[in-house]
Amino acid sequence: MLYVLLLLIAATSVSHIEACSCLQSHLQSLYCDADFVMQVRLRGPPEEIYRKEETEDFDETSNSYRTFINRRVTAIKYNVKIRQIYKLKDNSTGLDKNSTVTEIFTGPNDGLCGVQLFERTNYLLSGKYSNGALHIDICSSIASPWSFITKMQKKGLRFTYKRSCDCNIQNINYVDEVDPKACVWDPRKVDGNCYERQTACILDKNSSTGGCKWQRNGKLKACRLDAKSKRKLP
Repeated sequence: MLYVLLLLIAATSVSHIEACSCLQSHLQSLYCDADFVMQVRLRGPPEEIYRKEETEDFDETSNSYRTFINRRVTAIKYNVKIRQIYKLKDNSTGLDKNSTVTEIFTGPNDGLCGVQLFERTNYLLSGKYSNGALHIDICSSIASPWSFITKMQKKGLRFTYKRSCDCNIQNINYVDEVDPKACVWDPRKVDGNCYERQTACILDKNSSTGGCKWQRNGKLKACRLDAKSKRKLP
């Protein structure tokens, strides 16, 4: 999912012409790669984090060079209420399984992979620890409204994903060689969305090489049939 973190604040001095560009990742992969995964809700509006910068320029009024102080936004801070924690690695942020509130940081804009969140919405968020704080970004984090998460994905958050983090999900559009032990995923196919929303990549107990497979279930089958039937419509 991978999402240039806030640690790269120094990089905000570069041109904003280049947009944040990411590879599409499966929800399970983002869960397994994350330091934390939780359901949250904003406690208030986002806060802009500024850094003062001094620049020297010629002032025609005084006919001399003067020092000007400018403020530049380097990060956005979200104060959130924690509704449920699904994953939490050991950390130095002060966050533990009993925490009910926390602060989460992201880039100042989408060009620097910043995530935009809104009040009065529950979110599923994942991210990394950095410099004693929690960080999220567009590419390597889950940042989805909770209402978009399916029942199968919720089951994955509670059980399946944690048990299956040894499995590798390969986006076939971004690999030169397919790993025979991996679950191959093509989000561009008509039923590609079904493999993210209605199943998980699990260890194949019948594999002699420790391979993985997509977990078969009725919801996946129904989703694929529905996707293919819609494609046939004029």
